Amino acid sequence: MDPPREVNKDSSTVTTEKKIEDLYNLISGIGFCMMTTHCKDTGKLVSRAMSPQTPDAPADLWFYVNENSPKVQDIEADPNVNLAFHKQNTSEWISISGTAQIVRDRNKIKKFYSPDVRPWFGDLHDGIHDGGPDDPRIALILVTADTVHYCLKDTGPTVQTFRIAKSLITGEPPKVSVERTLEQDELKHGRHLREMDDSIVE
Repeated sequence: MDPPREVNKDSSTVTTEKKIEDLYNLISGIGFCMMTTHCKDTGKLVSRAMSPQTPDAPADLWFYVNENSPKVQDIEADPNVNLAFHKQNTSEWISISGTAQIVRDRNKIKKFYSPDVRPWFGDLHDGIHDGGPDDPRIALILVTADTVHYCLKDTGPTVQTFRIAKSLITGEPPKVSVERTLEQDELKHGRHLREMDDSIVE
């Protein structure tokens, strides 16, 4: 039994749409995550900081990657990954377990491309490897979420401090956050809604 988890588990009736909306807002407010893969050579876990593009439905994330990066080999050998987000000033967090794939579709790369990508690849001054959208080194990682766990703060720091102090006296775990889970059926439902929205726009 895990009393703190039970106390902070979201007990309200929240729709899947609301869960996804809050997740999007939390991701956009953090900007960076740690992507963990299994090293192809050692089998050990390896994490590195990554910056996702605009989230796809409902928690599927795109990342730029250099074709020469070891994480490309890691993912092709074992596509199981974890994405961990942490918001320092509030201690809110997200954990996304998913399946990654390397995408080399040039149209998709151009869709997400922006000039701030260029410095991360550099210009080799050979007329080909210039960090632009046609640079053959540039590929994408798509992480399709399998499960999502995230934590929101539903009270201010003063209330949180009070509740933690009270727990020291009572021995009861403090209620300081709202923890939510998006299961596979909810993620599937979210993807369906996004597909419907996209078809309407088209």
